[in-house]
Parts: sequence; structure tokens; C-alpha cells
Amino acid sequence: MAAKVAGVFAAVGSHRFSDVLERFLRLDDDACTALLVVLAVDAEGPSSAPGAHPMRVSEDTGLLLARAVERWPARFEAVVAGSQVLRRNSLVIRALSRLRTPTVEAILVDAAGAGEDHVRAAALDGLLARHSAAITGLLPTLLGYPYGAARAAALGAAPDYGDLNTLPILRWIAGSRRCKPWDREKASQAIEAISLRLGR
Repeated sequence: MAAKVAGVFAAVGSHRFSDVLERFLRLDDDACTALLVVLAVDAEGPSSAPGAHPMRVSEDTGLLLARAVERWPARFEAVVAGSQVLRRNSLVIRALSRLRTPTVEAILVDAAGAGEDHVRAAALDGLLARHSAAITGLLPTLLGYPYGAARAAALGAAPDYGDLNTLPILRWIAGSRRCKPWDREKASQAIEAISLRLGR
């Protein structure tokens, strides 16, 4: 199985990837475990196709994980749930967020509050896709991080999910010259939207 996993990663970023991926997906769910074990050891996976563009490698790896979670949903969820390393991999989180189970929601909430910036953003995107009520409680923390993908996603979510606890950090962003002008504008718009929604 290790050789088959190495083979699919070796095709990542190449014109052979689609064919190799389809063959890989015909295997049983032990292939899913082997794939995720490799990513738990090396977040980038083994060597991809020689000369492959990094963007193509990232796209193909994301597709590999998305197809794996569709093919082996229960195994994918179980392996990720048991691995702190995989729960801090943004590509894994994006793939996992396709599943609508309580366990996955708990993993996303944890990742949104504790991962690095791209992991937090991926987890928040997954929670937004399922209209999770947990977003409201996460917003003050996400908005308080330095500028990045997670804060940008949180600013986008604030008008619909923000509450009274979200307003202080939004007011700080809206009035701080340390923040980007477009962030200040988004924060002001979110404050207005929340105030209207809450009747304040």
C-alpha cells in the first residue's frame, strides 16, 4: 500500500495525475489510512512530479483529499479525528469539511480556534458552509488575530453571525489606524449590520 500512495503523490502536478488518482480510488479504505498517515508525517506529502508548479501541486493534493473523503468518508473522519497533526493541516480540514457529522463540526470548531492562519480560515469556511451556530462564539477570537486569511473570513462572517460580544473588537478594528482601510470599512459595515439585526 505504501508504494501505491507514493505513486499517487509522484503523479501530483503532472498530466498523469487524473489517471493515477482514479486507479488509487479503486482501492479499499486501507488506502485512505495510508494516505493520511503519509500526510501526518509530512504535511506536504512525498515528492511530487519533477518540475511541477507549486500551485498545481497544491490543487492536485487538495483534489486527492477531496476525492478520498468522498470515497472513504468514515475512514477519513476516523483517522483525522485521531491525529492532532492532521487536524492542523489546512488541505485536510478543507476536505474533511465536506462531511456533515457532529464529529467533523467539533474538529472544525477546534481548528478554527487553535490552528495557524490558513487552518483557521479553512475551518471557518467549513463552518460557514454548514451555517454553524458555533461561528458566533468564535468570531471575537478570530477577529482579534493579526491580519490574515482567518480575520478576513471572520470579517466577512461578522454581519450575519456577530453578536454583542463581537462588537467591541469590531469597533477597535473600525477605529484603529493599525488596521487596513478595507478592514476598517468591513468592520464598520458589520457593526451596522449587527446593530440593525439586534435592534440596537
